[in-house]
Amino acid sequence: FRPGKAPKEVFLKKYGKESLYMDAADLVLDKAYTQMLEENKDLEIVARPEMGVKSIDEKGIEFVFTLTTRPEVKLGKYTNLGIKKDEVKVTKEEMDGIFHYLIDIQEYDQPYNVMIFQDVCRKSIQKIQNKNKQVILCGGTGLYLKAALYDYTFEEETQDEDYLKELNHKSNEELYELLKEIDEKSLEKIHKNNRKRILRALMMAHSGMSKSQREQQQKHIPLYDIYYIGLDVDRNILHQRINDRVDKMFEQGLVEEVTSLFKEEKTWEYTSFQGIGYKEFKDYFLDQITLEETKERIKTHSRQYAKRQYTWFKNQMPVHWYSIDQKEQILKDVKQWLKGEI
Repeated sequence: FRPGKAPKEVFLKKYGKESLYMDAADLVLDKAYTQMLEENKDLEIVARPEMGVKSIDEKGIEFVFTLTTRPEVKLGKYTNLGIKKDEVKVTKEEMDGIFHYLIDIQEYDQPYNVMIFQDVCRKSIQKIQNKNKQVILCGGTGLYLKAALYDYTFEEETQDEDYLKELNHKSNEELYELLKEIDEKSLEKIHKNNRKRILRALMMAHSGMSKSQREQQQKHIPLYDIYYIGLDVDRNILHQRINDRVDKMFEQGLVEEVTSLFKEEKTWEYTSFQGIGYKEFKDYFLDQITLEETKERIKTHSRQYAKRQYTWFKNQMPVHWYSIDQKEQILKDVKQWLKGEI
């Protein structure tokens, strides 16, 4: 909750934990939400706002939306990608009286990774399951979803700073060849120019167990009974929506937002700056490209990202695909699944 607006006393009375009181969406700014809290309606959400997902009519279902598309951006406080907060992050109308989690939980200058997300997401899921409620997760980044839902394990590692410094002096080609010697199998899933992932795989191997060895130990099975829903749309429509959204981001203050948060060069190393919509500004700040070129890069990277998402989900998860206008069919199939009929 946003300090100074949301009644902290109501929140603490309901949950009793100072740690849960955070700068999130304005859930209790009107009477409906205050009444919801005081009546103790157990409706909660782990939320990824950018999807703009409307709540399902049946109020008995408890929604969990994960903040997983570009999680390094969407989990962060102050990071709105140029869109007014009530438009990029789920609105009160879209919440429809249902609690959301994982909005604005991360300071934009603090590191974030999939292991942290796995922990907070699973804890939120467990909290809802303990109340015998149905959980819905909504999101986009496949690795984050799979880490939360499948038997992915992450081990705490002591980073060898000297070894990392040695690796950072090598070219992408040199790193690729080194990983090829140490853990060639891992390269089946890593592009030769993906320096960040190659470095990560090398550091994992250096710590004692390679990336491929760890993956072999995992059975890659879901930890929950899940019905996967994928929304599809004509690619021309999708690309136009992406382009329009980027234009809207610029119209509503993206340049000002990025300049205020990431103008200093030291901030370019922040996890939050690595997200599409922010990282493209690096060359602009260096006076190497124009603002219009920056905008076109964001559009291109967003379209490429959408394509990768489609490919990933069609190959990595047993998704039931629907057209975006098949709302009634989705509701029908979900109800049947909940009854165990499919």
